Parts: sequence; C-alpha cells; structure tokens
Amino acid sequence: MPATLSVFGSLVKSLRKVADRYPVTRGMITYTLLWPSGNLLQQALDDSREWWDLREAARYGLYGGLVTAPLLYHWLQLLARLVPGASFSQALAKGFVDQLVFAPVNISQFFVGMSLLEGRQLEEALDEWGRKFPSTWMISLSVWPLVQCLNFSLVPAKNRVMFVSCGSFLWMAFLSYMQHTDADDLPEGLSIRRVHYDYHDGPGDMFGHRPASSLSPAFSSQISASCRT
Repeated sequence: MPATLSVFGSLVKSLRKVADRYPVTRGMITYTLLWPSGNLLQQALDDSREWWDLREAARYGLYGGLVTAPLLYHWLQLLARLVPGASFSQALAKGFVDQLVFAPVNISQFFVGMSLLEGRQLEEALDEWGRKFPSTWMISLSVWPLVQCLNFSLVPAKNRVMFVSCGSFLWMAFLSYMQHTDADDLPEGLSIRRVHYDYHDGPGDMFGHRPASSLSPAFSSQISASCRT
C-alpha cells in the first residue's frame, strides 16, 4: 500500500510539472474531462434517451480537449495583451470583448465542428449553425461577461483556462442540448426559423405562427384609397 501511494504521489508531481511547464495542458486536461461530463449530464436530463451514448461523450471530450481548449488558451493570451490590466473595469471590458469578438467564433466552431465530427455533411452543419447560433450567442452574452470579469480580475493567468472550463460545465450541458435537439423541436425562443413572405397575403410563417394583426381587405382598400388622394 505505501508503495502504491508513493507511485501515485510521483505521478501527481509529474503531472504538476508538465502543467506548470505547458499551461495549455491544464485546459486541455480539464476540457477532456468536463466536456463529456456536461454531455452526460444532458443525456441524463433528456427523457427521450433510452441509453447512455458513450461514443457521443467521447467525441465531446476529444473535441473539447484537442480543439476548443488550445483555441481558448491562445485567445485568452491575446485578450490579456489587447486589454491589459486587472482592475474591475478592465476585467469587465475584457469580458465584453470576449463575447463580442471570440464568442461568435467559438460557438460557430462548436456547432460546425461537432456536426462534422458526427459525420454530417458540411451543408447540413452550416444550416444547423445558422438556425441555432443567434439565440445561443444571445444567451452567452447574458452569462459569460460576468464569468470572464471574475476570471480576469481574480484568477492567475495560468489558471484562467481551467477556471473558464469549470464555469462551462453547465454551459456545456446547454450546448449539448442545443446541438442534439432538432431546430424545429427547440422552444420558440431558442431557434431562428425561416420567414416566408407572400406578396399577396403578407407575412406567412414567422417563428411558427402567422401574425394576428393581418390587415383586413376592407382596411387595405381604405389605405389604398387614401394613398391615391
């Protein structure tokens, strides 16, 4: 038993040395663990699932650790140079710059990248991105500026990716829900659906319903008559 504890302690020390020497590995390891955990949480909350999809969770770990974590690490390094300082106002500014500049890229690469990793065609992946991206970004804008403000004002630079990844656990469950729910099955506020406009009858299907304030033929005739006069 003591020998086992000694080996385990040596392994932990070695991992700490690697993490200190290569800070990006902190985020990569954390994302490799937390992304599939967030996906499994979403699977547990999804009543339509009859079994655990471990391959799906593995894809999340692979993509989060090898793609998203390095991308996030280099972006945080760049952001620290673009908006230097650690005061509250500077940290808040970093949070909003992060959401206005990087978040659209990050959300887009998630939807498109995960769809391609699942074997979908590029056209299908882009169509899903177009229907789910706007509402996802709006929700992100309401959550992440505060998280990033705390990150830049209180957390040491070498631990910022790890802090963000811990904060993204529930966010990952939400993204997993968005990714694996068909756009037509999402709640009305979470999906952007195409708007059909008929030049004779006016607006058609807008977010799943026809506007109730359509002009009656009689009222339209009155408007036309008044315009001619």
